[in-house]
Amino acid sequence: MNVNAREDRYVQEDEHSIMIKVAKRITDNVFKIGLVSEICSIEEIHEKDYGNLTASEVLARIHDFLASDPSEVSAFIFLNYLAGFPVSMCKHQVTPVLETLISCTYRLGVPTKEQAENGVRNISMDDLSEWFVRSKATISEHVQKTESIWKKVQAETEQEKLRDEAHSIALEELVREEKEKLRAEQQNNQNNSQKANKQLQNTAVRDIHIEKAETLFTCS
Repeated sequence: MNVNAREDRYVQEDEHSIMIKVAKRITDNVFKIGLVSEICSIEEIHEKDYGNLTASEVLARIHDFLASDPSEVSAFIFLNYLAGFPVSMCKHQVTPVLETLISCTYRLGVPTKEQAENGVRNISMDDLSEWFVRSKATISEHVQKTESIWKKVQAETEQEKLRDEAHSIALEELVREEKEKLRAEQQNNQNNSQKANKQLQNTAVRDIHIEKAETLFTCS
């Protein structure tokens, strides 16, 4: 292999490697943005009372966030949470709302096997620490505090899933039974129709024979 051929092969391999890295990075970012967007789209849980929140607290929180030199994706996530939950995001104390957001983001931030193969990674404590502008120790503490609640939610979700599956199976069984009844009725109607036609044919043949016999009797 000459030098030019080797260089071309290396260039192609580098391009391929770069394309894979870019695709995985995009897939990972889309996963994060999609999850946070879904959480923040639930307007019923948004904070509406800003009475005890000051402008200086908001500016201080934004300043602290920018100090970590965040990526554009992290900035998008931070601003979405700030817009929906400004009080919890800016107050020093971790509110129940913020604890719930931290827990949901962490536990729902686990990709499926297929997503993981395509480059999506688990949302980490480091991610949450940056987005919520809290220490990793604080994030870990509140994730652990909500573990029992999350297990209960998972159990209830699984029970609801099983009920839905049972309902679907029962519905499919009912539809199958109704189809079988319909087929049986159609077959029965078809058999009755064939029987009636046969009887009509027999009657017609008998009438013909009677008519011929009468004709022969009359002629004789």
